[in-house]
Amino acid sequence: MSAIRKTFLSNLMLIIGLNLLIKPLYVLVIEAQVQDRVGPEQFGIYFALLNLSFIFNIIPDLGITNWNTRAVAASGIVESNRFNRLLGIRAILAFSYLVICLTLAAWLHYEAMQLIMLMMLALNQILATGLQFMRSYIAGMHRFRADSILSVLDRALLALFMGTLLLLQPSDAIFPIENLIWGQTLAYGIAFCVAFIVVIRHKKPTLQSDSLRSIHILKDSAPYALLILLSMIANRQDGVLLERLHSQHAAGIYAMAYRIGDTLNMFSFLFAGLLLPMFTRQLQHKESIQSLFESSFQLLFVGAGITLTACIFYSEYLLQFIYSHHVSEAATVLPWIMLSAFFFSLQYITGTLITASGQMRSLIFIALGGLVYNLILNLFYIPTQGAIGAAKAACFMQAIVWIAQAIQVQQRFEVFKRAMMFRSAAFLALSSTIAIIILHMPWGKGIQLILTIIGATAIAIVFKMIHTTELLSALRTKASDDYQKH
Repeated sequence: MSAIRKTFLSNLMLIIGLNLLIKPLYVLVIEAQVQDRVGPEQFGIYFALLNLSFIFNIIPDLGITNWNTRAVAASGIVESNRFNRLLGIRAILAFSYLVICLTLAAWLHYEAMQLIMLMMLALNQILATGLQFMRSYIAGMHRFRADSILSVLDRALLALFMGTLLLLQPSDAIFPIENLIWGQTLAYGIAFCVAFIVVIRHKKPTLQSDSLRSIHILKDSAPYALLILLSMIANRQDGVLLERLHSQHAAGIYAMAYRIGDTLNMFSFLFAGLLLPMFTRQLQHKESIQSLFESSFQLLFVGAGITLTACIFYSEYLLQFIYSHHVSEAATVLPWIMLSAFFFSLQYITGTLITASGQMRSLIFIALGGLVYNLILNLFYIPTQGAIGAAKAACFMQAIVWIAQAIQVQQRFEVFKRAMMFRSAAFLALSSTIAIIILHMPWGKGIQLILTIIGATAIAIVFKMIHTTELLSALRTKASDDYQKH
């Protein structure tokens, strides 16, 4: 096993391990309880405003974070002058973002209290993108252990804050949605400060005058900004359109299913955070990316595929563990949401490789096509089908976008080998077949779900999509490195 592959696997296990401890606890337990107590109508308003803040959250960053990850990965240091200049640019962009969000919300005829709620959500996005910017330095320096901890710190703090409030309040009492928003502000703020301290400890005075002006930085990062803006509009417009074109109730039901799909995407995003600096360094040194691509793709495909299978065949059973109300409605939406999340997860491999190669134009055209396609589908489906219609539109759009990215990657790098694609297709087909067979067995749903997951995992191991020996070797290497550091 190559050194870069072992580094990827060992750090991936660390970051996924930490996220498995924290993020499902927050998303599927804490925030789900908040939604259950708030109700679908009020949470539907929150969900729409949250998506509205997400659509334009590239403005405080304008692609600087992705650009900076590649720049730091190439140099390996935090240049003082450039760091200060980037902070100044981001401050100006953050103010512009607030103005744009509030102006658009007023144009959409949101009420005064909803405008205040949006302003706080926008502030949270500024802190969240600021945290990602700080982490771009840490990941670029290949300090993956510190980055892994920071990837869960905000959610851990938010789970602590919200869990305490939920325990202190009677279960039948209405939970103010404002508590969740203020909790996010506090959690993001603390996590940002911690990341900022870690970064400035590694700042090094620039020996030469940094000739890269602010306008040059924005020009270089513009393709990343445009790509993220298009992707955000495509991926987040459904929540806003549902609430405006159908009902707050439909937006709330959609949010119930969306939460599980979003949890899968959170873990998939971790792959991108590790792979971008690794792909960048390999491409710059003209090294083969085949081994790293194949390992990451197959691991993510297996994880996302098992999650997809479980959510399609056991949607209502899973949702009843999270929610007390409107479970049957959300269960009809969840399979479409998970199909969408599955294709979106795979984009974190193909899209990251294209980004690392610097070929942004093709990604931008693909994202623009996906946005237009999704908007047309939403306008067609939402008025008559509500939440299910929005989920269908998202699914079709994500599938088309991933296929387009995969074609682009194959044309440039030829990384999709026939054996790998055959294993992937066979894995999904056999996993679904096992799930169908087990569903007809006279066992409880819990036993059936566990056996389905075990069966799918066994298939992945037999097909060598999961290399247990490599994972154990990477784990031993990680443990040995940690022991020597201490």
